[in-house]
Amino acid sequence: MFDVPGDMLTNDRGTDPTFAPSEKLYRRFPPEHYKGGMKIPIYAVELPDVSVNRSKHGGKAEYVLYDVVKGTYREHFGIVEFSVGDIPNPIPLENQTRVETKVSHEPELLNYFHSEIQAHDEVRGHLKNIEEDIDEEWVAAWRVKMRRALTVVKKPG
Repeated sequence: MFDVPGDMLTNDRGTDPTFAPSEKLYRRFPPEHYKGGMKIPIYAVELPDVSVNRSKHGGKAEYVLYDVVKGTYREHFGIVEFSVGDIPNPIPLENQTRVETKVSHEPELLNYFHSEIQAHDEVRGHLKNIEEDIDEEWVAAWRVKMRRALTVVKKPG
């Protein structure tokens, strides 16, 4: 049986679509993405649908170490944090529909704080397939800007 802290459980709480620019978001990353003092690789924040946990409603950074999809605790992983207001948005590119990133609260039964950073455009809405829906030049520019906002709050190990 995989146990998570009790306050991670959804317990009939509804979604909360409101994210203040100052709200902290957390993401775990594997040990191989950290090379002592170097920046986290840009692929640590892939699009679309970057899985994060939110701090609002009592979410703690260490809760991202509970992998509720695979039912395991990733104690050796590291954790980065950043604020909602740090998410680059939008990044214009020539000859492309305007793409924006949005944070969406996507609670899971065992993780009320689960959220996603999603890519949207004004024509197609939520873009779910990076290879078909999003220009790779745009994704690379977004990742570089996003990486600058990351702060390591727990080193792997």
